[in-house]
Amino acid sequence: MIFDRELYRYQPYISDIAGQDIHSHKQQPGRLIQGLANWLRDFGKDPKVPGGKAIATEFRRFRTDLPRIAAEKQLELADLTFRDLAEIVATWVLQESGALAAPRVALHANAASRSMRKARAAGSVWRPIAKP
Repeated sequence: MIFDRELYRYQPYISDIAGQDIHSHKQQPGRLIQGLANWLRDFGKDPKVPGGKAIATEFRRFRTDLPRIAAEKQLELADLTFRDLAEIVATWVLQESGALAAPRVALHANAASRSMRKARAAGSVWRPIAKP
């Protein structure tokens, strides 16, 4: 699945994806999330994937929490590396799903990845996260 902010913007640069069904998210995260959720349910063969609106709600909550989490780690949002963000996301998902007990703790990226695999195998990652 390929998303871009504009249809066919890639064509002058990348001929390898010619013939693919390109979707435009028009710089709207909700539109991108909805499309990915639909794709995951259709082609991912995981019936537990929630709808795009539920995922978008969780994404908005994460984006709201992100500045606080970065500040706790003494990181600036603009300076987050991919690894920083991956660790923060994995930890946030585990904490919000209840798979990681409070209090909030900083996890090493590998530990977070292992915990995510265990939670996914147990079927706890794809359920919508309800805020108490």
